[in-house]
Amino acid sequence: MKCGSTACLMESETCMNDDFWCKLDELVQSGDLVIDRPQGSAHPRYPDIIYPLDYGYLAGTTAADGEGIDVWVGSLPAASRPS
Repeated sequence: MKCGSTACLMESETCMNDDFWCKLDELVQSGDLVIDRPQGSAHPRYPDIIYPLDYGYLAGTTAADGEGIDVWVGSLPAASRPS
């Protein structure tokens, strides 16, 4: 396969994506998950927004906003997912 071809680039992107998700899984499994907004609770600044899932962060991590890396637990029913 010629380097720079569409198939080669797609294959490289898939490998990078797989590596990203593997590293993310490792991070989640090795850290403590803190749920600070349980399913059904209201957003602290926007009380009209209700969390449909458990939402929190990974303890001991720092995201771009200076807080812990955000996480949620669960999945939305198909009818509730954005299209």
